[in-house]
Amino acid sequence: RQFYMRFHNLFCLGETMNRLLPLCLWAILFLTACGSDDQSGPATASSTPQSCPTTDTTQVIPSEVDQQPVKITDFVVKEVAETGSTIMPVSLVFPLAYGRYQDLAGFFITDEQGQLLPAQFEVLNRWWARDNSLRHVVAHFTPQLPAFDPAQAGSGMNSYSLHFGQHQVGHLNPVTISDAGGQLTISNNLIRVDIDKSPLRIHTPAGELQALFWREDNSLDPSFDHADITIALEEEGPQRCVVRISSPTIYNGPEDIKHGWALRLYAYANSELLRLEYQLQNGAKNSQYSEPLYFEGLHLSLTTDQASSPTAIRAEDKVESDIYALPLGYLGNGLATVYLRNFQERFPNGLSLSADGTISAELYPNWKNQFLDSDYAQLDMYWLDDMQCAYHELLIDFHQGRSSAAQQELALTFQMPPVAVLSNTYYADTRVTLDLGGYVPESSLLSQHGETSRRLTYSADDYAGRTYGGYVFGKDNFGLDLYRKRATSTAGSLPYDGHDFYISGNPRDYYQSQRLAMAELNIRPQWLPGYSYEEDQQALRLSTNPYAGTSWRRFEGHGRPTSHRDHVTGSERISQPRDDQHAWFYHMEDAYLQSGNLWIRDWYEFMAQFKQVFLNHGDPWPDMSNRAVAHSLAAALSAYQMTGEPALLAAYATFLTDHYMSQRQAPYNIHPDFFDDGIPKAATFQLGFLARSLIDYDTEKGGDETARQLIGDIVDWNYQVGNFSYYYDVTTATPAASGSGTGLALVDPAIWYALHCGQSRYGDHVRGFVEDGIGGTRPYGNYSLWTGQYEGRLYRYYLD
Repeated sequence: RQFYMRFHNLFCLGETMNRLLPLCLWAILFLTACGSDDQSGPATASSTPQSCPTTDTTQVIPSEVDQQPVKITDFVVKEVAETGSTIMPVSLVFPLAYGRYQDLAGFFITDEQGQLLPAQFEVLNRWWARDNSLRHVVAHFTPQLPAFDPAQAGSGMNSYSLHFGQHQVGHLNPVTISDAGGQLTISNNLIRVDIDKSPLRIHTPAGELQALFWREDNSLDPSFDHADITIALEEEGPQRCVVRISSPTIYNGPEDIKHGWALRLYAYANSELLRLEYQLQNGAKNSQYSEPLYFEGLHLSLTTDQASSPTAIRAEDKVESDIYALPLGYLGNGLATVYLRNFQERFPNGLSLSADGTISAELYPNWKNQFLDSDYAQLDMYWLDDMQCAYHELLIDFHQGRSSAAQQELALTFQMPPVAVLSNTYYADTRVTLDLGGYVPESSLLSQHGETSRRLTYSADDYAGRTYGGYVFGKDNFGLDLYRKRATSTAGSLPYDGHDFYISGNPRDYYQSQRLAMAELNIRPQWLPGYSYEEDQQALRLSTNPYAGTSWRRFEGHGRPTSHRDHVTGSERISQPRDDQHAWFYHMEDAYLQSGNLWIRDWYEFMAQFKQVFLNHGDPWPDMSNRAVAHSLAAALSAYQMTGEPALLAAYATFLTDHYMSQRQAPYNIHPDFFDDGIPKAATFQLGFLARSLIDYDTEKGGDETARQLIGDIVDWNYQVGNFSYYYDVTTATPAASGSGTGLALVDPAIWYALHCGQSRYGDHVRGFVEDGIGGTRPYGNYSLWTGQYEGRLYRYYLD
């Protein structure tokens, strides 16, 4: 039967075999493998979809731990800054075929000459729901790259290979960490950082590091003087170590919020660079409600105690053209140079050097105020909304002999770091990273290395703010989906993701993916650090209600406040959190699986707790429209995939069987989106979102009977009655006369079901909708070639 099923799947895909075997043999194979598949037209209401096997048939490749070293894949690293790169560390996330590897021992990287490259590997995630094998690992290493020349396509990159086997790789000046009880020391023979635990003090080779915060009343509140400080060693290895230090937000009253913060320190082997990422947090979990955090300024300062000539560099003017022509953010005095990434993009920022040698990175400079939307706010302060947390990226170079030209080159490289690129064929072969089972159409496997531009580009409208999206720079704009900055429920558009980079391999698409995720973290108020569903939900009652709501705090009804203090005159809400019907977080998963960004991991740890509210029916008035369920399930599953939180998977299964299925309508078992004068109606675009989420759940578990049944009911109802329509009665047997352009959301899920369940009538139905239309209507979107867009990937795979 499996033999015949495979031949039938080839038939459905239009593979070469169907041109070689006699038609009669195909008919025999087709009928034997799948039973009768009536393609004469829509069936009656009593018809049900063919049973669909749920057993995972993915080939499990035996472990190679005891075999000779084997090459897993080749990859390249691309330089972007046009300076060359020899000291900038990079990270690359590798997907690994299911069932192949259980631990990190044995991975290594070589260059084109076969020489071992010092690298460190970390587990990003596993196949938690199946055999716990490795799913994605991230490699940290420092490549040697020539300068990219835009006039020469394919320049500025070197090739490397990932291998598995028994190999020892030496590290020059490896980074080490020692814990003497009251002090943590990071060293690599070139630099040393001592962290005194209590009171917290951070001593660098050039002097002491401080975080200075000025409250709403302009009084000073040094971050490192806070109580309840936690120090965690997140990564410890010869190539890279990461230390995370944090202190929680404390709500004392509407005008008395003690700011929370988190700091990450990254040290590298054989490097005089220290990377810092500082996050300012307004996420109090000691109160059911909270308010905006107003403040006058925030600086990270390095006190070098070396007499210096006072100087400063500021980014405060509105960027009006060619951001790449503006000065980069770096300043030093010989003992150290401090670099601030996205200096112009996220203005206002500043860097200053005082006469006593203090170098200050003015993340929120106390000589300026909040830039909001398109101009500076009419308030001489900054603010973060409740549940908003924002981080900045800095680099400190302790090398004392670097020339001015070399400093400029390092600033450019820090702003536009090298990007490691896997071939799109590797993503297609492993089928691990992308959703919908990871399929990549053959027609999408184009050359990745012919680009003559690797930078993000901006149009005149981006600078002028004339488009619907608005002005794209400033701390509260840069990288965000401005179309939905506050109006999250604005009609139109599709969920976005970061799939473009998987296909193009262009660093430009990588940067776009990362900045979109960074903006989601920094600008939207949807993060409560340290929150635990088990410990905190009973008191806090977090909620994603209502539709287009203003907060994820407790919802007690429309018109009821979630804050005890209005925004101060001259200020307003910066951005809205996403509601369930528009909870588009798909781009977060792609950004994480491309970079291993630890702040995205932090956010996923919060989401792994928070999404249990929805799954466990914690909202008093849950939004049960199909798209709200779809996006909530997708976010929950993504959080599970990234964290392995077992409570999520159990709650997901219970939600489907005990809650969602009970609300479906006979005779087709379709869950309505709403009742229109007593008539239950559903839209295929909403059901398409849901089927897509369920497919990912089915893939995660290696087959799930409940998910497969729900997907089958949706696809079969659409085939018999729905016809890719807009809102339609889910109880009538009369087929919809016309499809809707919005039906594109169901195109790929229906193809997936046709491929997996051996029922070509569903594929033919989809093809008719895309190519000819139903009732004169074809789906929105692009189906001629898949280059990373939301729609059409499985459709192109089906045609290929």
